[in-house]
Amino acid sequence: MTSGRNWKVVVADDNGIVLEVLRCFVQEIFGPLAEVSCASDGEEAYRLLSDGPVDLLLTDYDMPRMNGGQLAARLASEGRLKTLPVLIVTGGFHADEDPHLAKAGVTHFLRKPFTLNELRGSVLEVMGLPETAPMPDGPAVRL
Repeated sequence: MTSGRNWKVVVADDNGIVLEVLRCFVQEIFGPLAEVSCASDGEEAYRLLSDGPVDLLLTDYDMPRMNGGQLAARLASEGRLKTLPVLIVTGGFHADEDPHLAKAGVTHFLRKPFTLNELRGSVLEVMGLPETAPMPDGPAVRL
């Protein structure tokens, strides 16, 4: 998926190990030219999203200070979700039942654990990009 484009992605998760795994997965999906910015909570992700155009927000749902639902609601209230694809990852909570997310129009969720290929498929779907040959699928990553 490299296509020579410099993709910009913001990844947010409050667990440092999970954040690093997600960063590596995103780098693998988008290639070496991707600019992946990491945040440990929703407020930090919001600040990173304010630094300029971003192609994708990949965020955990359950985070301190501002969770993924609150982050999406804030972005939606500013009209920014019309052009920003958002993928919510969650470990246990049914994020699809959060009224903040429903009101914001966020409809893409991925439940942990997942494989690189599952994340890749979800990323392509939320971004409206065509599916190409699937990546080799390894074991699920227990996040």
